[in-house]
Amino acid sequence: MKHVFKIIFLLALTSLCSFVNKSRLYAQVVTQGSVHFFAGYGYPNYPALVLGTVSTGISLAGLNQNSDAVQGSGPYTFGLLFGVAKKLDVGIQMGYVGATSTLLEWEMPDPSTGTLKKYSYRMGLSIITAMAKIDYHYLKSNRADVYTGVAAGYGSLKVNTTGDADPNMPKIQVGGFIYSMTALGLRYMFAGNLGAFTELGYGAMGYVTAGISAKFGGKTAGGWQNYRGGNGAWLRTRHVYNDDFN
Repeated sequence: MKHVFKIIFLLALTSLCSFVNKSRLYAQVVTQGSVHFFAGYGYPNYPALVLGTVSTGISLAGLNQNSDAVQGSGPYTFGLLFGVAKKLDVGIQMGYVGATSTLLEWEMPDPSTGTLKKYSYRMGLSIITAMAKIDYHYLKSNRADVYTGVAAGYGSLKVNTTGDADPNMPKIQVGGFIYSMTALGLRYMFAGNLGAFTELGYGAMGYVTAGISAKFGGKTAGGWQNYRGGNGAWLRTRHVYNDDFN
């Protein structure tokens, strides 16, 4: 699953970077009818922290442990937001974060025979989320954006092992309600419809998330528009959507 999310994340970044329109200047970053697609990477990796603590506990208990490090993947997050008003957008957000422990080696009684048996395996822990997201935006700027938001939905937690099948370490998969909060979000559109963002908050995808955002649709701040006049000649006129600044 982590490889699937890595591929999706890389494809999302590549797609975002290809949709650059430097000549287009929007009235403000979020307008009614606008669509934002974003992809980001967060910190910290909670599963890696948990598995690191588990590995340390095993080592302190005097049990054998390989010296390799915990391997983390993510948090990856991406989503789509729709502008339903000049300062409000809603949409969906998905995320993945996972980690694999160091090589764990220990001896424990076999439940069926009672004799000591040596186990050698790695423990994996991953979280997948799918949430509805809503953000409120404060600035009336065509490049800078400051916002706060909240997301809520479904999360799936999975614990498994690879290697020897330790009967004392069953596979676990549970799901339920999950949420995240964006205390402060900052976005800057540096290339027309392409920008970068950073979010500070709390949730399964970490305390900090940064990435790339692309905007499609919505009203522009102004520009030249061509139209055909009554005599058949092409005319050029300037138009400005002042309602976006009210």
